[in-house]
This record gives sequence, structure tokens and C-alpha cells, in this order.
Amino acid sequence: MAVGNNISNLYKTTVNGRTFTVNPASAGGYLSAYGQYETDRTNQLNNTRQQLDNTLAQNNATTNANYDNSARQAYVQYMQRQRALPSQLQALGVNGGATESGLLNLYNNYGSSHAANEQQRNADLTTNQQNRDDAYNNAYQAYLSDLNEQKQQAISNQINEYNNEITRFSSSVAQYPTTAGGYQKYEEWIKNMAASSDPLKDIKVALIRQQMATQFPDGNPGGSGGSGGGGGGGSRRSYGGRRSYGSSSSSSSSSVSSTPVRRTGTSSSSDNSVGQYYSTGNGGNRARRTRSTVSKKGNTYYRTSTNRLRGRY
Repeated sequence: MAVGNNISNLYKTTVNGRTFTVNPASAGGYLSAYGQYETDRTNQLNNTRQQLDNTLAQNNATTNANYDNSARQAYVQYMQRQRALPSQLQALGVNGGATESGLLNLYNNYGSSHAANEQQRNADLTTNQQNRDDAYNNAYQAYLSDLNEQKQQAISNQINEYNNEITRFSSSVAQYPTTAGGYQKYEEWIKNMAASSDPLKDIKVALIRQQMATQFPDGNPGGSGGSGGGGGGGSRRSYGGRRSYGSSSSSSSSSVSSTPVRRTGTSSSSDNSVGQYYSTGNGGNRARRTRSTVSKKGNTYYRTSTNRLRGRY
């Protein structure tokens, strides 16, 4: 009697409107213990059958020995009478055909006795076999009844255990903080549970997701578009050099000519417009000197100007 394929009672539970079904024989537990009980009980039945077969063989041997002895005694008596009959008849004055008729009657009587002996032998052997078959059939029916009772009890126990486990799990699902870290802990828990061999893992995953939906109705608080920390919030960009808008030492804000008079610094071999340029203009007794720095980033050029006041040349 196989355990796993003929169990009609299944464990069922519903989470968020979805019904989950678990076969109690799917893994371990009481059904595993029942499987061992079935094996032991089957071995016991086989031992009973072997004992009955041995008893049958012994009974048949005894029956045959008894009837063989009866047949042997009948034959001995027949032979003795056959030898003694002619002398007995002769003493009575009976000769010829009467002697032959007497021997024939003696033989017929022996034949009838022998046939009756064999008929009774066969009847007793049949009885021996029937007694063996009846005893085994009773043992087999008790075996089936016992296994069915034990199996149903194991199923009931397993379903009760599943129900208790889900009730316990449902009432003790961890409540992590409603933060991105807490959400991540739930996701890791679901991943580990789904990879486990727990026969109730699908139900438990559904219960964890139910808890997540309660704590995180808007989903992952970390989101997928978070800034993740980082730079400033302005739109000003820096391109590697200091950018200034005038000189703190200058008291004048008037503009001067920006005609470059000379270039210093390094320049790109592919574009001579990159470098530093200076221009001067009259500013009374003092001259304003403007430094313009041109830099290149990709295909875009950037200019940075700095005004300085210098003495008369």
C-alpha cells in the first residue's frame, strides 16, 4: 500500500483570497513515520504468511504420514490374508474355483480400503490448505484495516500540525521597520523561504507578502529613482579650474578692451585657441589687466575671465 498517491485528505488554507493546497504526504512528518510503520507492518504480515506456510507443510506431512501408515498396514494385512487364504480354504475342503473367488474378494476389499484411505487423505490435505488460507486472509484483512486506520490518523495529525504551524507563523510574522532596510529584509526573507524545502513555503511567502502590504502600502520606500546621496543641488558646473567673477581687490567695475595682447600657458596641439590671454586698458593712473582662460571640454569651449588692477607700466 503506497502512501503518497492515494491520500484524498489535503491541507487547504486561504491567504488574500488565494487557496493553497498541500498534500500531507509531500514531505516528512507524520506520513513519514506512517511509511515506516507500513514497512514494519508489511514485514509482520510476510512473517505471518511464512509461519502459516510452514504450519501447512508440517500438517500436510503429518497427514501424509498417517495415511501412508494406514495404507501400509492395509497392504500388509492384504498380503497376509492372501497367503493364508488357500490353506484356510483347503482345510475347509474348498478347492479350485472357490479359492480363486476368495482371493478375488480379498483383493477387492483391499482396493476399496485403499481408495477410502486416499480419499480421506486428500480431504484432510484440502482442509489443511483451507485452514492456512483462512488464517492468512484474516491476517491480511487485519493488516489492511490497521494500515488504513494508522494512515488516516497520520493524515489527521499532519493536517493539524500544518494548521498549527500556519497559525503560529501568521501570528508571529516579523514586523521590520517601515524603512528601505526593513523592506529589504522582507525581500531576503521571501527569497530564503522560497528556496527552502518547507512544504508550507508557498503559504508562508504569501503571509510575508501580506505583512509587507500592510506595512508598505506604497511599495518600497527606497524607490528606484532615489538620489542616493551625492553632489550639490545647484546647476553650476565646474570644469576643473577656479572660476571667478571679478577681483576683490578691484574698486572699479568698468569694462576694458578685451583685445588679447599675448598668450601664455599650454595649448592643445589640435586647437591653438585653448590657453590664457591678457589684455590691458587705461584706467587713469592705474591699468586694468584682464586674464581670460579658455578651456575645452569635449566639443565645447569655456572662458573664464579675471580682472586685476596693476600699477602704471
